[in-house]
Amino acid sequence: MFKNYFFLKRCAIELNQVLKKEIILEAYTQERDKLYLLIGNDNLPNRHVVISTNPIIPYVFIKDNHFRAKINTINFFNEYLPAEIKQIDIATNDRIIRITLNSSNIYFIVRGNQTNILLVDNESKVSVFKKSKKNNPIDLRNEVMSLKFTDSFRDNRKDYNSNNLTLPHISKEVLSEIEVRIKSGNKNDFQDIQTEVIHAILKNKIAIFYNNDMHQPMMCPSSFLTYTIPKSTELFNSYNNSLGMYLSIKFRNESISKLKAEIEKYLFRELEKLSSKLNELKKRIDAGSKEGLYKYFGNLLLSNRPLIKKGMKEICLCVQDSKEEIIINLDPKLSPQKNIDVYFDKSRNEKINIRQSHNLYEKIENKYKYLLKIKDEYDNSTELESFSDIKKKLKLNSILKPIKLVEEKIKYRHFLLEGKYNVYVGKDNVNNDLLTTKFAKQNDYWFHARGVSGSHVVLRVNNQKENIPKNILKNVASIAAFYSKSKTSSLSPVSYTFRKYVHKKKGLEPGKVILSKENVVIVKPEIPKNCELLDE
Repeated sequence: MFKNYFFLKRCAIELNQVLKKEIILEAYTQERDKLYLLIGNDNLPNRHVVISTNPIIPYVFIKDNHFRAKINTINFFNEYLPAEIKQIDIATNDRIIRITLNSSNIYFIVRGNQTNILLVDNESKVSVFKKSKKNNPIDLRNEVMSLKFTDSFRDNRKDYNSNNLTLPHISKEVLSEIEVRIKSGNKNDFQDIQTEVIHAILKNKIAIFYNNDMHQPMMCPSSFLTYTIPKSTELFNSYNNSLGMYLSIKFRNESISKLKAEIEKYLFRELEKLSSKLNELKKRIDAGSKEGLYKYFGNLLLSNRPLIKKGMKEICLCVQDSKEEIIINLDPKLSPQKNIDVYFDKSRNEKINIRQSHNLYEKIENKYKYLLKIKDEYDNSTELESFSDIKKKLKLNSILKPIKLVEEKIKYRHFLLEGKYNVYVGKDNVNNDLLTTKFAKQNDYWFHARGVSGSHVVLRVNNQKENIPKNILKNVASIAAFYSKSKTSSLSPVSYTFRKYVHKKKGLEPGKVILSKENVVIVKPEIPKNCELLDE
Protein backbone atom coordinates (compact mmCIF):
# COMPACT_ATOMS: atom_id res chain seq x y z
CA MET A 1 0.00 0.00 0.00
CA PHE A 2 3.06 2.26 0.27
CA LYS A 3 2.58 3.35 -3.39
CA ASN A 4 -1.07 4.34 -2.86
CA TYR A 5 -1.75 7.88 -4.07
CA PHE A 6 -2.57 9.23 -0.60
CA PHE A 7 0.53 7.72 0.95
CA LEU A 8 2.57 9.29 -1.88
CA LYS A 9 0.85 12.58 -1.16
CA ARG A 10 1.83 12.25 2.49
CA CYS A 11 5.36 11.47 1.28
CA ALA A 12 5.49 14.60 -0.93
CA ILE A 13 4.26 16.84 1.88
CA GLU A 14 6.85 15.43 4.31
CA LEU A 15 9.59 15.83 1.71
CA ASN A 16 8.59 19.45 1.18
CA GLN A 17 8.70 20.15 4.93
CA VAL A 18 12.17 18.60 5.28
CA LEU A 19 13.90 19.51 2.00
CA LYS A 20 12.46 22.84 0.90
CA LYS A 21 15.30 25.38 0.32
CA GLU A 22 17.92 22.59 0.49
CA ILE A 23 20.38 22.15 -2.39
CA ILE A 24 20.53 19.16 -4.75
CA LEU A 25 24.27 18.87 -5.32
CA GLU A 26 24.28 16.00 -7.81
CA ALA A 27 22.10 13.28 -9.30
CA TYR A 28 23.47 9.87 -10.27
CA THR A 29 22.67 6.19 -10.52
CA GLN A 30 24.78 3.27 -9.32
CA GLU A 31 22.25 0.47 -9.60
CA ARG A 32 19.37 -0.40 -11.85
CA ASP A 33 16.13 1.62 -11.50
CA LYS A 34 17.44 3.96 -8.79
CA LEU A 35 18.30 7.65 -8.98
CA TYR A 36 20.24 9.17 -6.07
CA LEU A 37 19.94 12.88 -5.30
CA LEU A 38 22.70 14.18 -3.00
CA ILE A 39 21.11 16.81 -0.72
CA GLY A 40 23.75 17.18 1.98
CA ASN A 41 24.20 19.98 4.47
CA ASP A 42 26.47 20.71 7.45
CA ASN A 43 24.57 18.34 9.74
CA LEU A 44 23.91 15.60 7.17
CA PRO A 45 26.67 15.82 4.53
CA ASN A 46 25.85 12.41 3.00
CA ARG A 47 22.06 12.70 2.94
CA HIS A 48 20.42 11.42 -0.24
CA VAL A 49 16.93 11.13 -1.63
CA VAL A 50 16.60 7.73 -3.28
CA ILE A 51 14.00 7.47 -6.06
CA SER A 52 13.20 3.92 -7.14
CA THR A 53 11.62 3.47 -10.58
CA ASN A 54 11.29 -0.27 -10.11
CA PRO A 55 7.73 -0.96 -11.34
CA ILE A 56 7.06 -3.32 -8.42
CA ILE A 57 8.65 -1.17 -5.71
CA PRO A 58 8.45 2.51 -6.73
CA TYR A 59 9.27 4.90 -3.89
CA VAL A 60 10.95 8.11 -2.73
CA PHE A 61 13.00 7.73 0.44
CA ILE A 62 15.32 10.01 2.43
CA LYS A 63 18.51 8.22 3.42
CA ASP A 64 20.50 10.24 5.95
CA ASN A 65 23.81 8.50 5.35
CA HIS A 66 24.70 7.11 1.94
CA PHE A 67 28.03 7.04 0.08
CA ARG A 68 28.40 7.07 -3.67
CA ALA A 69 30.13 4.05 -5.17
CA LYS A 70 33.65 4.64 -6.44
CA ILE A 71 33.00 2.94 -9.78
CA ASN A 72 30.12 2.19 -12.16
CA THR A 73 28.09 5.34 -11.50
CA ILE A 74 26.44 7.63 -14.07
CA ASN A 75 25.55 11.29 -13.54
CA PHE A 76 22.20 12.77 -14.57
CA PHE A 77 20.95 16.31 -15.09
CA ASN A 78 24.45 17.82 -14.70
CA GLU A 79 23.66 21.06 -16.51
CA TYR A 80 20.88 21.89 -13.99
CA LEU A 81 22.75 21.06 -10.76
CA PRO A 82 23.51 22.23 -8.10
CA ALA A 83 20.02 23.71 -7.66
CA GLU A 84 17.84 24.81 -4.76
CA ILE A 85 14.59 22.97 -4.05
CA LYS A 86 11.80 25.54 -4.28
CA GLN A 87 8.87 23.21 -3.73
CA ILE A 88 7.89 19.51 -3.58
CA ASP A 89 4.28 18.63 -4.34
CA ILE A 90 2.07 16.03 -6.01
CA ALA A 91 -0.50 16.08 -8.81
CA THR A 92 -4.03 16.45 -7.49
CA ASN A 93 -5.28 13.35 -9.25
CA ASP A 94 -2.24 11.29 -10.28
CA ARG A 95 0.79 9.59 -8.72
CA ILE A 96 3.26 12.19 -9.98
CA ILE A 97 5.56 13.94 -7.50
CA ARG A 98 7.14 17.21 -8.64
CA ILE A 99 10.40 18.70 -7.34
CA THR A 100 10.60 22.34 -8.40
CA LEU A 101 14.15 23.72 -8.82
CA ASN A 102 15.61 27.05 -9.94
CA SER A 103 15.36 26.48 -13.67
CA SER A 104 13.69 23.08 -14.00
CA ASN A 105 11.22 20.58 -12.55
CA ILE A 106 11.90 16.93 -11.74
CA TYR A 107 8.84 14.66 -12.04
CA PHE A 108 8.65 11.20 -10.47
CA ILE A 109 5.91 9.39 -12.42
CA VAL A 110 4.52 6.18 -10.87
CA ARG A 111 2.83 4.16 -13.61
CA GLY A 112 3.60 0.45 -13.33
CA ASN A 113 6.00 -0.67 -16.05
CA GLN A 114 6.26 2.91 -17.32
CA THR A 115 7.41 4.34 -13.96
CA ASN A 116 10.06 6.95 -14.73
CA ILE A 117 11.75 10.24 -13.82
CA LEU A 118 11.43 13.25 -16.10
CA LEU A 119 13.22 16.60 -15.99
CA VAL A 120 11.68 19.58 -17.80
CA ASP A 121 13.56 22.88 -17.82
CA ASN A 122 12.12 26.41 -18.12
CA GLU A 123 12.58 26.27 -21.88
CA SER A 124 10.57 23.01 -22.06
CA LYS A 125 13.63 20.91 -22.82
CA VAL A 126 13.13 17.29 -21.65
CA SER A 127 15.52 14.74 -20.10
CA VAL A 128 14.45 11.24 -18.99
CA PHE A 129 16.01 8.81 -16.50
CA LYS A 130 14.91 5.66 -18.34
CA LYS A 131 14.36 5.53 -22.08
CA SER A 132 11.06 3.99 -23.14
CA LYS A 133 9.65 3.05 -26.54
CA LYS A 134 6.08 3.31 -25.30
CA ASN A 135 6.18 6.80 -23.82
CA ASN A 136 7.31 9.76 -25.90
CA PRO A 137 9.18 12.28 -23.64
CA ILE A 138 7.46 15.20 -25.38
CA ASP A 139 4.01 13.73 -24.71
CA LEU A 140 4.95 13.13 -21.07
CA ARG A 141 6.21 16.68 -20.78
CA ASN A 142 2.99 18.10 -22.18
CA GLU A 143 0.94 15.91 -19.85
CA VAL A 144 2.74 16.76 -16.61
CA MET A 145 2.85 20.47 -17.43
CA SER A 146 -0.93 20.49 -17.82
CA LEU A 147 -1.57 19.00 -14.36
CA LYS A 148 -2.46 20.79 -11.15
CA PHE A 149 -0.26 20.10 -8.10
CA THR A 150 -0.80 20.41 -4.36
CA ASP A 151 1.39 20.46 -1.24
CA SER A 152 -1.51 20.52 1.25
CA PHE A 153 -3.44 17.85 3.13
CA ARG A 154 -6.59 19.82 2.37
CA ASP A 155 -8.43 19.04 -0.86
CA ASN A 156 -11.91 19.66 -2.14
CA ARG A 157 -14.27 16.91 -1.04
CA LYS A 158 -15.56 16.68 -4.61
CA ASP A 159 -12.16 15.41 -5.80
CA TYR A 160 -12.77 12.12 -3.98
CA ASN A 161 -16.51 11.62 -4.46
CA SER A 162 -18.06 8.44 -5.79
CA ASN A 163 -18.07 9.74 -9.36
CA ASN A 164 -14.27 9.73 -9.40
CA LEU A 165 -13.65 6.13 -8.31
CA THR A 166 -11.93 5.36 -11.63
CA LEU A 167 -9.18 7.90 -11.03
CA PRO A 168 -5.69 6.45 -10.41
CA HIS A 169 -5.56 7.60 -6.79
CA ILE A 170 -8.61 5.58 -5.67
CA SER A 171 -6.86 2.25 -5.19
CA LYS A 172 -8.11 -1.24 -4.36
CA GLU A 173 -6.85 -0.85 -0.78
CA VAL A 174 -9.03 2.23 -0.29
CA LEU A 175 -12.08 0.52 -1.77
CA SER A 176 -11.49 -2.60 0.35
CA GLU A 177 -11.27 -0.54 3.54
CA ILE A 178 -14.44 1.39 2.60
CA GLU A 179 -16.25 -1.92 2.04
CA VAL A 180 -15.11 -3.31 5.41
CA ARG A 181 -16.21 -0.17 7.22
CA ILE A 182 -19.62 -0.20 5.53
CA LYS A 183 -20.10 -3.84 6.54
CA SER A 184 -19.12 -3.01 10.15
CA GLY A 185 -22.28 -0.86 10.25
CA ASN A 186 -20.87 2.19 12.04
CA LYS A 187 -21.66 4.45 9.10
CA ASN A 188 -23.67 4.03 5.93
CA ASP A 189 -22.76 7.14 3.95
CA PHE A 190 -20.23 6.07 1.32
CA GLN A 191 -18.80 9.56 0.88
CA ASP A 192 -18.28 10.06 4.62
CA ILE A 193 -16.52 6.70 4.96
CA GLN A 194 -14.36 7.43 1.92
CA THR A 195 -13.27 10.75 3.42
CA GLU A 196 -12.56 8.99 6.72
CA VAL A 197 -10.37 6.38 5.02
CA ILE A 198 -8.43 9.01 3.06
CA HIS A 199 -7.91 11.04 6.23
CA ALA A 200 -6.57 7.90 7.96
CA ILE A 201 -3.96 7.41 5.20
CA LEU A 202 -2.93 11.06 5.31
CA LYS A 203 -2.91 11.61 9.07
CA ASN A 204 -2.99 8.40 11.16
CA LYS A 205 0.06 6.66 12.55
CA ILE A 206 1.39 4.03 10.17
CA ALA A 207 1.62 0.35 11.17
CA ILE A 208 4.35 -1.91 9.77
CA PHE A 209 3.90 -5.64 10.36
CA TYR A 210 4.30 -9.02 8.68
CA ASN A 211 1.11 -10.61 7.39
CA ASN A 212 1.51 -14.38 7.81
CA ASP A 213 -1.57 -15.15 5.69
CA MET A 214 -0.28 -13.13 2.73
CA HIS A 215 3.38 -13.97 3.45
CA GLN A 216 4.52 -10.39 3.03
CA PRO A 217 5.14 -7.22 5.07
CA MET A 218 2.26 -4.74 5.29
CA MET A 219 2.15 -0.96 5.57
CA CYS A 220 -1.18 0.67 6.41
CA PRO A 221 -2.78 3.25 8.73
CA SER A 222 -3.05 1.94 12.30
CA SER A 223 -6.84 2.48 12.24
CA PHE A 224 -7.46 0.26 9.19
CA LEU A 225 -9.90 -2.63 9.68
CA THR A 226 -8.96 -4.54 6.51
CA TYR A 227 -6.02 -6.26 8.22
CA THR A 228 -5.59 -7.78 11.65
CA ILE A 229 -2.77 -5.66 13.05
CA PRO A 230 -0.81 -7.42 15.86
CA LYS A 231 -0.86 -5.57 19.21
CA SER A 232 2.95 -5.49 19.33
CA THR A 233 3.15 -3.70 15.96
CA GLU A 234 5.43 -0.65 15.88
CA LEU A 235 3.64 2.56 14.81
CA PHE A 236 5.24 5.50 12.98
CA ASN A 237 4.29 9.15 12.67
CA SER A 238 6.53 9.70 9.66
CA TYR A 239 5.90 8.18 6.23
CA ASN A 240 9.65 8.13 5.54
CA ASN A 241 10.46 6.25 8.74
CA SER A 242 7.66 3.75 8.17
CA LEU A 243 8.77 3.23 4.56
CA GLY A 244 12.33 2.59 5.76
CA MET A 245 11.07 -0.11 8.15
CA TYR A 246 8.81 -1.60 5.48
CA LEU A 247 11.62 -1.82 2.91
CA SER A 248 13.97 -3.25 5.53
CA ILE A 249 11.51 -6.06 6.35
CA LYS A 250 10.69 -6.64 2.69
CA PHE A 251 14.30 -6.85 1.52
CA ARG A 252 15.24 -8.94 4.55
CA ASN A 253 12.49 -11.46 3.82
CA GLU A 254 13.42 -11.55 0.15
CA SER A 255 17.02 -12.25 1.14
CA ILE A 256 15.85 -15.04 3.45
CA SER A 257 13.71 -16.56 0.66
CA LYS A 258 16.61 -16.49 -1.81
CA LEU A 259 19.00 -17.98 0.74
CA LYS A 260 16.52 -20.69 1.68
CA ALA A 261 15.95 -21.63 -1.95
CA GLU A 262 19.70 -21.72 -2.60
CA ILE A 263 20.47 -23.82 0.47
CA GLU A 264 17.51 -26.15 -0.03
CA LYS A 265 18.43 -26.79 -3.66
CA TYR A 266 22.03 -27.57 -2.73
CA LEU A 267 21.15 -29.83 0.23
CA PHE A 268 18.59 -31.80 -1.78
CA ARG A 269 20.98 -32.26 -4.69
CA GLU A 270 23.99 -33.20 -2.57
CA LEU A 271 22.15 -35.54 -0.19
CA GLU A 272 20.57 -37.36 -3.12
CA LYS A 273 23.92 -37.64 -4.90
CA LEU A 274 25.77 -38.81 -1.78
CA SER A 275 23.04 -41.32 -0.94
CA SER A 276 23.28 -42.81 -4.42
CA LYS A 277 27.07 -42.94 -4.17
CA LEU A 278 26.94 -44.64 -0.76
CA ASN A 279 24.57 -47.30 -2.11
CA GLU A 280 26.88 -47.97 -5.06
CA LEU A 281 29.95 -48.21 -2.84
CA LYS A 282 28.08 -50.46 -0.37
CA LYS A 283 27.26 -52.88 -3.18
CA ARG A 284 30.89 -52.78 -4.33
CA ILE A 285 32.22 -53.43 -0.83
CA ASP A 286 29.66 -56.17 -0.08
CA ALA A 287 30.57 -57.92 -3.35
CA GLY A 288 34.10 -58.29 -1.97
CA SER A 289 37.45 -58.15 -3.70
CA LYS A 290 38.29 -60.26 -6.77
CA GLU A 291 42.00 -59.61 -6.26
CA GLY A 292 42.71 -63.27 -5.40
CA LEU A 293 40.59 -64.64 -8.23
CA TYR A 294 42.29 -62.47 -10.89
CA LYS A 295 45.72 -63.33 -9.48
CA TYR A 296 44.81 -67.02 -9.55
CA PHE A 297 43.73 -66.71 -13.20
CA GLY A 298 46.98 -64.91 -14.01
CA ASN A 299 49.13 -67.62 -12.36
CA LEU A 300 47.09 -70.38 -14.02
CA LEU A 301 47.57 -68.77 -17.43
CA LEU A 302 51.27 -68.23 -16.71
CA SER A 303 51.79 -71.90 -15.87
CA ASN A 304 49.99 -72.88 -19.08
CA ARG A 305 51.48 -70.21 -21.31
CA PRO A 306 52.49 -72.62 -24.15
CA LEU A 307 48.82 -73.53 -24.57
CA ILE A 308 47.73 -69.94 -25.18
CA LYS A 309 47.66 -68.77 -28.78
CA LYS A 310 46.95 -65.28 -30.13
CA GLY A 311 43.44 -65.12 -31.51
CA MET A 312 41.91 -67.34 -28.80
CA LYS A 313 38.76 -65.95 -27.15
CA GLU A 314 38.96 -68.32 -24.20
CA ILE A 315 40.90 -71.26 -22.86
CA CYS A 316 39.80 -74.28 -20.80
CA LEU A 317 42.35 -75.31 -18.20
CA CYS A 318 42.43 -78.02 -15.54
CA VAL A 319 42.72 -76.91 -11.96
CA GLN A 320 45.86 -78.30 -10.35
CA ASP A 321 45.33 -81.46 -8.25
CA SER A 322 41.72 -81.57 -9.45
CA LYS A 323 39.73 -82.86 -12.40
CA GLU A 324 37.75 -79.63 -12.40
CA GLU A 325 38.09 -77.50 -15.52
CA ILE A 326 37.88 -73.71 -15.64
CA ILE A 327 37.20 -71.45 -18.65
CA ILE A 328 39.16 -68.18 -18.74
CA ASN A 329 38.22 -65.43 -21.19
CA LEU A 330 40.97 -64.04 -23.42
CA ASP A 331 41.32 -61.07 -25.75
CA PRO A 332 41.97 -62.46 -29.24
CA LYS A 333 43.78 -59.25 -30.23
CA LEU A 334 46.40 -59.59 -27.49
CA SER A 335 49.48 -61.76 -27.32
CA PRO A 336 49.60 -64.61 -24.76
CA GLN A 337 51.82 -62.57 -22.41
CA LYS A 338 49.55 -59.51 -22.70
CA ASN A 339 46.52 -61.64 -21.81
CA ILE A 340 48.38 -62.91 -18.73
CA ASP A 341 49.35 -59.33 -17.79
CA VAL A 342 45.70 -58.27 -18.06
CA TYR A 343 44.71 -60.55 -15.16
CA PHE A 344 47.66 -59.48 -12.98
CA ASP A 345 46.73 -55.84 -13.72
CA LYS A 346 43.13 -56.58 -12.78
CA SER A 347 44.32 -58.10 -9.52
CA ARG A 348 46.40 -55.04 -8.64
CA ASN A 349 43.58 -52.68 -9.66
CA GLU A 350 41.09 -54.66 -7.61
CA LYS A 351 43.28 -54.29 -4.54
CA ILE A 352 43.57 -50.55 -5.10
CA ASN A 353 39.89 -50.19 -5.95
CA ILE A 354 38.56 -52.02 -2.88
CA ARG A 355 40.84 -49.99 -0.61
CA GLN A 356 39.73 -46.78 -2.27
CA SER A 357 36.09 -47.88 -2.02
CA HIS A 358 36.40 -48.36 1.75
CA ASN A 359 38.15 -44.99 2.18
CA LEU A 360 35.71 -43.21 -0.10
CA TYR A 361 32.70 -44.77 1.65
CA GLU A 362 33.95 -43.48 4.99
CA LYS A 363 34.55 -39.97 3.63
CA ILE A 364 31.20 -39.77 1.85
CA GLU A 365 29.36 -41.16 4.86
CA ASN A 366 30.93 -38.47 7.07
CA LYS A 367 29.94 -35.77 4.58
CA TYR A 368 26.42 -37.21 4.34
CA LYS A 369 26.04 -37.12 8.13
CA TYR A 370 27.41 -33.58 8.22
CA LEU A 371 24.90 -32.41 5.61
CA LEU A 372 22.06 -34.07 7.54
CA LYS A 373 23.18 -32.09 10.59
CA ILE A 374 23.20 -28.90 8.50
CA LYS A 375 19.74 -29.76 7.13
CA ASP A 376 18.43 -30.09 10.68
CA GLU A 377 19.93 -26.69 11.47
CA TYR A 378 18.32 -25.29 8.31
CA ASP A 379 14.89 -26.72 9.22
CA ASN A 380 15.02 -24.99 12.60
CA SER A 381 16.30 -21.61 11.37
CA THR A 382 14.16 -18.51 10.86
CA GLU A 383 16.59 -15.57 10.89
CA LEU A 384 18.64 -14.18 8.03
CA GLU A 385 21.85 -14.43 10.07
CA SER A 386 21.28 -18.17 10.63
CA PHE A 387 20.77 -18.86 6.93
CA SER A 388 23.82 -16.74 6.06
CA ASP A 389 25.87 -18.78 8.54
CA ILE A 390 24.63 -22.03 6.96
CA LYS A 391 25.57 -20.73 3.52
CA LYS A 392 29.09 -20.00 4.76
CA LYS A 393 29.37 -23.48 6.28
CA LEU A 394 28.36 -25.01 2.96
CA LYS A 395 30.71 -22.67 1.04
CA LEU A 396 27.95 -22.00 -1.46
CA ASN A 397 29.66 -18.94 -2.95
CA SER A 398 32.00 -21.21 -4.86
CA ILE A 399 29.80 -24.29 -5.18
CA LEU A 400 26.74 -22.75 -6.81
CA LYS A 401 28.43 -20.99 -9.70
CA PRO A 402 26.71 -21.58 -13.05
CA ILE A 403 27.85 -24.84 -14.65
CA LYS A 404 28.17 -25.15 -18.39
CA LEU A 405 25.70 -27.49 -20.00
CA VAL A 406 28.47 -29.60 -21.48
CA GLU A 407 29.86 -30.23 -17.98
CA GLU A 408 26.49 -31.48 -16.79
CA LYS A 409 25.95 -33.92 -19.66
CA ILE A 410 29.43 -35.37 -20.15
CA LYS A 411 30.96 -37.62 -17.49
CA TYR A 412 34.65 -38.21 -16.90
CA ARG A 413 36.61 -39.94 -14.18
CA HIS A 414 36.92 -37.32 -11.48
CA PHE A 415 39.66 -37.28 -8.84
CA LEU A 416 40.36 -34.82 -6.03
CA LEU A 417 44.01 -34.27 -5.07
CA GLU A 418 44.78 -33.16 -1.52
CA GLY A 419 41.12 -32.23 -1.09
CA LYS A 420 41.60 -29.22 -3.39
CA TYR A 421 42.70 -29.95 -6.96
CA ASN A 422 40.15 -31.38 -9.41
CA VAL A 423 41.50 -33.86 -11.97
CA TYR A 424 39.43 -35.21 -14.88
CA VAL A 425 40.34 -38.33 -16.90
CA GLY A 426 38.91 -39.32 -20.29
CA LYS A 427 37.39 -42.80 -20.67
CA ASP A 428 37.84 -43.43 -24.40
CA ASN A 429 38.92 -41.63 -27.58
CA VAL A 430 35.63 -39.77 -28.08
CA ASN A 431 35.46 -38.91 -24.39
CA ASN A 432 39.07 -37.67 -24.57
CA ASP A 433 38.14 -35.26 -27.37
CA LEU A 434 35.20 -33.91 -25.41
CA LEU A 435 37.32 -33.50 -22.30
CA THR A 436 40.03 -31.59 -24.16
CA THR A 437 38.02 -29.53 -26.65
CA LYS A 438 34.76 -28.87 -24.76
CA PHE A 439 35.38 -29.23 -21.04
CA ALA A 440 38.94 -28.00 -20.46
CA LYS A 441 39.58 -24.27 -20.13
CA GLN A 442 42.46 -22.48 -21.85
CA ASN A 443 44.60 -22.24 -18.71
CA ASP A 444 43.89 -25.72 -17.36
CA TYR A 445 46.83 -28.15 -17.35
CA TRP A 446 46.63 -31.00 -19.88
CA PHE A 447 48.49 -34.34 -19.48
CA HIS A 448 49.11 -37.44 -21.62
CA ALA A 449 51.51 -40.37 -21.40
CA ARG A 450 54.21 -39.74 -24.01
CA GLY A 451 54.59 -42.06 -27.01
CA VAL A 452 51.75 -44.43 -26.09
CA SER A 453 47.98 -44.39 -26.26
CA GLY A 454 46.12 -43.38 -23.13
CA SER A 455 43.60 -41.07 -21.52
CA HIS A 456 43.65 -37.30 -21.78
CA VAL A 457 43.92 -35.86 -18.27
CA VAL A 458 42.97 -32.32 -17.23
CA LEU A 459 43.92 -30.47 -14.05
CA ARG A 460 41.36 -27.71 -13.47
CA VAL A 461 42.93 -24.32 -12.68
CA ASN A 462 40.31 -22.14 -10.94
CA ASN A 463 42.70 -19.34 -10.03
CA GLN A 464 45.10 -18.36 -12.81
CA LYS A 465 47.25 -16.42 -10.35
CA GLU A 466 47.93 -19.54 -8.27
CA ASN A 467 51.14 -21.42 -8.92
CA ILE A 468 50.36 -25.15 -8.99
CA PRO A 469 52.90 -27.02 -6.78
CA LYS A 470 55.32 -29.33 -8.60
CA ASN A 471 54.25 -32.32 -6.53
CA ILE A 472 50.65 -31.82 -7.72
CA LEU A 473 51.79 -31.73 -11.36
CA LYS A 474 53.74 -34.97 -10.80
CA ASN A 475 50.74 -36.57 -9.09
CA VAL A 476 48.51 -35.75 -12.06
CA ALA A 477 51.19 -37.04 -14.44
CA SER A 478 51.19 -40.34 -12.49
CA ILE A 479 47.43 -40.60 -13.01
CA ALA A 480 47.89 -39.97 -16.74
CA ALA A 481 50.55 -42.71 -16.90
CA PHE A 482 48.31 -45.09 -14.93
CA TYR A 483 45.52 -44.65 -17.49
CA SER A 484 47.78 -45.47 -20.46
CA LYS A 485 49.59 -48.35 -22.11
CA SER A 486 52.55 -47.51 -19.81
CA LYS A 487 50.53 -48.59 -16.80
CA THR A 488 52.67 -51.68 -16.08
CA SER A 489 55.99 -49.88 -16.58
CA SER A 490 58.11 -48.93 -13.59
CA LEU A 491 58.53 -45.37 -14.94
CA SER A 492 56.81 -43.47 -17.74
CA PRO A 493 57.41 -40.14 -19.52
CA VAL A 494 54.35 -37.87 -19.48
CA SER A 495 53.81 -34.73 -21.55
CA TYR A 496 52.01 -31.79 -19.95
CA THR A 497 51.16 -28.28 -21.04
CA PHE A 498 48.38 -25.70 -20.86
CA ARG A 499 45.19 -26.57 -22.71
CA LYS A 500 45.71 -23.56 -25.02
CA TYR A 501 48.72 -25.33 -26.55
CA VAL A 502 46.70 -28.45 -27.40
CA HIS A 503 45.16 -28.39 -30.89
CA LYS A 504 42.61 -30.60 -32.57
CA LYS A 505 42.96 -30.17 -36.32
CA LYS A 506 40.29 -31.16 -38.79
CA GLY A 507 40.68 -34.75 -39.98
CA LEU A 508 42.53 -36.07 -36.92
CA GLU A 509 41.24 -39.36 -35.54
CA PRO A 510 39.28 -39.33 -32.24
CA GLY A 511 41.63 -38.86 -29.31
CA LYS A 512 44.50 -37.54 -31.48
CA VAL A 513 45.79 -34.00 -30.88
CA ILE A 514 48.84 -31.85 -31.68
CA LEU A 515 50.91 -30.01 -29.06
CA SER A 516 52.53 -26.70 -29.97
CA LYS A 517 54.38 -26.58 -26.65
CA GLU A 518 55.05 -29.20 -23.97
CA ASN A 519 57.00 -30.19 -20.87
CA VAL A 520 57.96 -33.77 -19.99
CA VAL A 521 58.17 -35.39 -16.56
CA ILE A 522 59.17 -38.97 -15.66
CA VAL A 523 56.83 -40.55 -13.10
CA LYS A 524 55.65 -43.87 -11.72
CA PRO A 525 52.25 -44.92 -13.12
CA GLU A 526 49.93 -45.02 -10.10
CA ILE A 527 46.99 -43.47 -8.32
CA PRO A 528 48.63 -41.25 -5.63
CA LYS A 529 47.75 -41.81 -1.98
CA ASN A 530 46.59 -38.19 -1.63
CA CYS A 531 44.06 -38.76 -4.40
CA GLU A 532 40.33 -39.38 -3.89
CA LEU A 533 38.11 -40.86 -6.60
CA LEU A 534 34.87 -38.83 -6.76
CA ASP A 535 33.28 -40.17 -9.92
CA GLU A 536 34.03 -43.19 -12.09
